[in-house]
Amino acid sequence: MFKKAITEAFEWNWKFYVGSFSTAIATFFFFERQFQFTLWRSFRYGIALFILSFIFRSIYNYILKVDALEKLIREKEKEIEIIENSQSKSDLIKKHNYYGEVLIAMKDIFSQINKLKRNENITKKNITDQLIKVSNRVKSIFEKRLNYNYSVSIKVIVKEQNSQISENSEVKTIIRDEESYFERKDNVKNGHRHIIKDNTCYFEVMNNIEFPSKSFFISNNLVTLQGYKNSSFNDYGHMPSEIQTNNREEYWTLPYKSEIVVPISPILHNSEKRQNQFYGYLCVDCNETDAFHKKYDINNLIGIADGISDLLNIWIIIKNKESNEH
Repeated sequence: MFKKAITEAFEWNWKFYVGSFSTAIATFFFFERQFQFTLWRSFRYGIALFILSFIFRSIYNYILKVDALEKLIREKEKEIEIIENSQSKSDLIKKHNYYGEVLIAMKDIFSQINKLKRNENITKKNITDQLIKVSNRVKSIFEKRLNYNYSVSIKVIVKEQNSQISENSEVKTIIRDEESYFERKDNVKNGHRHIIKDNTCYFEVMNNIEFPSKSFFISNNLVTLQGYKNSSFNDYGHMPSEIQTNNREEYWTLPYKSEIVVPISPILHNSEKRQNQFYGYLCVDCNETDAFHKKYDINNLIGIADGISDLLNIWIIIKNKESNEH
């Protein structure tokens, strides 16, 4: 660009000062006629005038070209911005959006739950079938995002009627997604009991049950979580007690490394104590670390747990009624 400005300046100067014989004479002998300079001095002044004019013209041309280039760049940037904006808007509308899929799934889940709740002759089997469908759909939602294996389970807190939940209460799995059910069903035969105080996730949720914004458990790396307790180690095997933190993954026995647990309870509870409407746990675990989003996944699961809390309450009532009859 600078080279072109110099070339154009030289061509302009040449035409202006030396374009013809008469202009050349006028340029180089102007000072002789007007100021009575010697011929040689007038010629030198003419050359100096030519050089100064050439320099100023070069600078002027260069400034014009810079301005023209900046204008062209601004125009191109506007064109690119228009293209990019229209393309990004089009992409947002057309491309697969994970959380858009979540919204669709949530709509389907709650419509089926509400349909069942309107059934006046609801049975335990109706509820069980619906909760299996919910678990399958939740698993499907998570597995659309990452190529990981997720497991979903619904657990009920075992307690006597009208008694309070405590850290010594037992937790029993009543529902799993279908794939996980066949993978983990053999553990039920071991007969191990799962008590709230023996499980970090259950204990933390119960301790904060009166505070919905805190009543959940999440870990994206259970392997390195110090002090983590899980009674399922009784089924899968315990790690050596003296193992170093950096070697824990090598000896890790559980089939999952990340976990979210939320209470099955209404978020906006009507009773004085939310614990009175605390029926169990919705659990999602994954075979990989960093499997959950700390904000969105927790809140989505809390919403689903709120939705199924009425169904689980009815399930418990029917179960207690059947027990009393027998």
